[in-house]
Amino acid sequence: MKVETSLKTILTSKTRCKLINIFFTRPRELYFVRQLVRLCGEEINSVRRELSSLKNINLL
Repeated sequence: MKVETSLKTILTSKTRCKLINIFFTRPRELYFVRQLVRLCGEEINSVRRELSSLKNINLL
């Protein structure tokens, strides 16, 4: 049950999924926010919000 709840917390938006994919496929790279916006093809506010959320749940 805890794993399912955790996955729902992590995978709640397509922007978050795209960011997780970027970070897990290239874990040693450093990124600027605008670079992530280009890579994701999403709006900057959405990317900022999801980066903040990922930081809050200790994935970043």
